[in-house]
Amino acid sequence: TRIEQNHIHDLGAGGVRIGEDRRAEHDVAEASGNVVTNNYIHDGGHVYAAGVGLWLAQSSHNTISHNEIHSFDYSGISVGWNWNHALNRTDHNTIEYNHVHHVLRGVLSDGGGIYTLGVQTGTVIRNNVFHDIWPYMGRPAMAWGIYFDAGSSGMLVEDNIVYHTLTGGLMNTGSPGITVRNNIFALSAWQSVWRYTFQKDPPSVVERNIFYLTQGDLFHNDAGRTDYKSQWDRNLYWRTDGEPLEFYGESFSDWQAKGPDKHSIVADPKFVAPARFDFRLQADSPALALGFEPIDTSQVGLVGPASWRDLPKKAV
Repeated sequence: TRIEQNHIHDLGAGGVRIGEDRRAEHDVAEASGNVVTNNYIHDGGHVYAAGVGLWLAQSSHNTISHNEIHSFDYSGISVGWNWNHALNRTDHNTIEYNHVHHVLRGVLSDGGGIYTLGVQTGTVIRNNVFHDIWPYMGRPAMAWGIYFDAGSSGMLVEDNIVYHTLTGGLMNTGSPGITVRNNIFALSAWQSVWRYTFQKDPPSVVERNIFYLTQGDLFHNDAGRTDYKSQWDRNLYWRTDGEPLEFYGESFSDWQAKGPDKHSIVADPKFVAPARFDFRLQADSPALALGFEPIDTSQVGLVGPASWRDLPKKAV
């Protein structure tokens, strides 16, 4: 099935749903192999605030690409629907070139630009842009760009740009078997990353990412659940407000002495114009020496004629 170039808006709940909340017993009953591409999905949750732009669960080998999703009261994209490492069918999905922004909108909390649950072997989240993700400011007030919730594992997350979030661009790096590489996490308010330790193997890998702070903390104070198991290296860290960049209250050298980030650096990444959300790298960026590969956002979001691509500009 292809769901392509639709304008889906003014919604009581969510926009597109693929799959079910429980695992199909037989392959023939699984909603697999679908393509959801080049859709403009926005302005939802008017009746059921927890509706998301695109919900996918117990379904495999789907491609979610080139969609623009915004103005929902909960997460933009939700993938997976079991809170553990049990057998499920949410695997080998590709989520790429989507533009997801202005979600949660101060109405609900504990969500993200993309929210994942459960084992998702072979799933790839790449070349997406997630931004302006702000929750209800009660207790708890939590919203991330990329949110690995319970059981999340087995995914590759690369070449994404995440900015303007409350509690960080990334949540739960201690989840097992996830590779997070070559992403930009910038302009978060309270923290840049939440790290938790889980005991399952293999440990996740967090490498060749840029963490760019203008305020707040780099890491969330995890109340003793600090993640030292996941493998962090070749990352670049920077903050611009003159405050010390601390790693759980420690200096960068003390942090490295404990094992993580042996080849990482603290340096200005030299974005072209971060205040205007232009995260292209200048030619002399030190991130390039770490092996960071520039992220091309020119194909993110809607594609096709200008009249279609420019439609989101008309949204209030």
